[in-house]
Amino acid sequence: LALETRLGVLEKDISQDSSDMIKYVREVFELTYQLDVLPSVWKYYKTPAFKRLMNVLDELTRIIMSKVDEAIVRMEKNPSASSDNQSVLEKLLKVDRHVAVVMALDMLLAGVDTTASGTIGILYCLAKNPDKQAKLREELRTVLPNKDSPLTPDNLGDLP
Repeated sequence: LALETRLGVLEKDISQDSSDMIKYVREVFELTYQLDVLPSVWKYYKTPAFKRLMNVLDELTRIIMSKVDEAIVRMEKNPSASSDNQSVLEKLLKVDRHVAVVMALDMLLAGVDTTASGTIGILYCLAKNPDKQAKLREELRTVLPNKDSPLTPDNLGDLP
């Protein structure tokens, strides 16, 4: 949604950018926890964790900028006919490329955070309700019959 492309993070052979993005997003959340939740002096002294967070955010921004540039090329080849059909990215690019990059990065991080929080809530509810957990397990086994069955973009749509 934010970058007008699939990142391919569920593919068996993911791109280096997607692999790096997963690694960097994980690091952003780990470092943010260290800096904002645990006691830290980063506001007064630039700690190694703070410096690492800045480097990781720079790398994520670099990847997002390259994805935005790819989207610009795609949009120039196939522009939307009306403003009603324009994507979020197209509308943001009309404001400013920098705004589009910042918003795309924000949407990515917010999406990961929201998905993680929702997943934690679901897992907690399943743990508190073993009968529902068993029912879900039965339903999942129809799509993923073996413990090693891969979750792919194709079978993701068949999940309950």
